[in-house]
Amino acid sequence: MISREDGRTLKNVKKLEIAISANDLADVTLNGAVDFSAEGSVSFGDFNLLSSGASDIEFESLKAANVGLVINGTGDIGIDTIDCESLSIQINGAGSCEVSDGWAGNASATIRGAGEIDLSDMSVGNFNYAVKGAGDVKKPRIK
Repeated sequence: MISREDGRTLKNVKKLEIAISANDLADVTLNGAVDFSAEGSVSFGDFNLLSSGASDIEFESLKAANVGLVINGTGDIGIDTIDCESLSIQINGAGSCEVSDGWAGNASATIRGAGEIDLSDMSVGNFNYAVKGAGDVKKPRIK
């Protein structure tokens, strides 16, 4: 169900595409089966993303001071390139997160369940991780 400002709702929508343009976006919350993509290079001060459900999330290039990513359920996050001071990834369930390239000064990864985090193609200054369950963390290069 989608609520509008006038109080009316849209029900049984098969597909809805929304384009958002913003100078600064600090928090994104996705609930349900949602596809989210950020094309090109996006820069933020701090950026937090919470996905609950079966979301598919893609970033071409993400730059921010602090990045927090949380997946509850079976969501997937793919980031081609990242540049940040601090990166925190938390998966609760069977989700996955892959960062293909980039840098984080400090990074942490936590899996509670059967999730997978792949940071093997990026570099970090410091890295900490914890797995509670059958999850797998592919560690980044420490520089």
